Amino acid sequence: LTLVTKADFPLEDFDLDSSARKSDSDFYAEAVEDATISRTNNKHAREDDILDKPDNKFVSLNKNGEIIVDVGESKAIVNGSGDDFALFLRNNATDDADNADEQYQVSVSQDGDTFKKVSGDGSFDISRTKLGWVRFIKIEDESVNTLASAPGVDIDAVCLLNIGVPVTNNVAVTSGTLTNRTQRTVYI
Repeated sequence: LTLVTKADFPLEDFDLDSSARKSDSDFYAEAVEDATISRTNNKHAREDDILDKPDNKFVSLNKNGEIIVDVGESKAIVNGSGDDFALFLRNNATDDADNADEQYQVSVSQDGDTFKKVSGDGSFDISRTKLGWVRFIKIEDESVNTLASAPGVDIDAVCLLNIGVPVTNNVAVTSGTLTNRTQRTVYI
């Protein structure tokens, strides 16, 4: 068994795949995992409007509404330098009369079940959660007053600032006739 460090993988020894498909969607949430959004007096209850790049289409969570987005199976938000993700909010939309009173709470998760709260003002650093990476983001509306036809917090997009990809390491250790195998996926 040989242990290696970052120094064993100098970047100058590797060529980037210049033919790899590049897409704006790599930097935004890919799917809505779950949502509870009241449609009462809400013209912006279409949950998929939070996905992809900012496009002036947004979802209003309404009072006590919540949404969980999945950044995707093939990527994760990693704990990098500074903020790791941001919400692109629409505070002055045509239908938005409650923008001064909009409040929300953001939590993150690796598995979509166990969430840890993160703090921030539009952009968020996951370092205080003690998680190295996250895949799911939950946004909960905590607005007291919800007015007009865009009630509660209004979100156009979830922007990924520090992105990692899964790398799976397979290890087999043989001692005599017994072989132990293990597999571990990490995000880098």
